[in-house]
Amino acid sequence: MDGLITYRIPLLGLHEGLHQFEFDIDGLFFREFEHSPVRQGAVLLRLGLDKRPGLAVLNFAFEGTLHTVCDRCLEPFDLPIQGTRQLLVKYGEEACEEEEVIYLKRGTPHLNVAKFIYEFLLLSMPLVRLHEAAGLSCNPEVLKFLRPSNKEENQERPNPFRDALKNWKKPS
Repeated sequence: MDGLITYRIPLLGLHEGLHQFEFDIDGLFFREFEHSPVRQGAVLLRLGLDKRPGLAVLNFAFEGTLHTVCDRCLEPFDLPIQGTRQLLVKYGEEACEEEEVIYLKRGTPHLNVAKFIYEFLLLSMPLVRLHEAAGLSCNPEVLKFLRPSNKEENQERPNPFRDALKNWKKPS
């Protein structure tokens, strides 16, 4: 994970107030995560850091595309994503993480935000990824195999279970 050193933000030397960071997320970023479902992307991420006494507020805003596969036709496409997330960094005696709060040991010199960026980007993707999300349409050759023909729709297939239930009557 040496390629993620770019995403290390200094905490110890920053004065209180607002600080801005900008990152271009691409395929090199995603390849640093071994089992990533995304291998390519083009995302611009802006990070605003508001440093306060004993606390830092990180505001992530991102927009771009992630290269993925359509769940319907299995064709690759670029899925547009955008979003904002907030993360609080507090200082304490022990380092630990909660849902939207990170506790760092006092005197921690820096924070690598790569893991959080990765999670935020993946969470911004819909559970079902379809071409329609990008304003595209699925591969018509594949869709032919997925849609039943009109002849099949009009003909009702014999179903012995359904036929048995039709003849079944409730006891009175």
